[in-house]
Amino acid sequence: MPILHKEDIKIAWQWLKVTTSYQSMIANPAQKAILYAIAKKLKKERLKNGI
Repeated sequence: MPILHKEDIKIAWQWLKVTTSYQSMIANPAQKAILYAIAKKLKKERLKNGI
């Protein structure tokens, strides 16, 4: 499982293209879990593609 850094979470937030602020999403446990799940998937894909 890839290790997630703050930058990975911000990339996931940008990928979502939501109007909710990053800080608000991190403060909400359910939204934070969604961000982490997306970040894991995106990081896995980047590692797989060698990016």
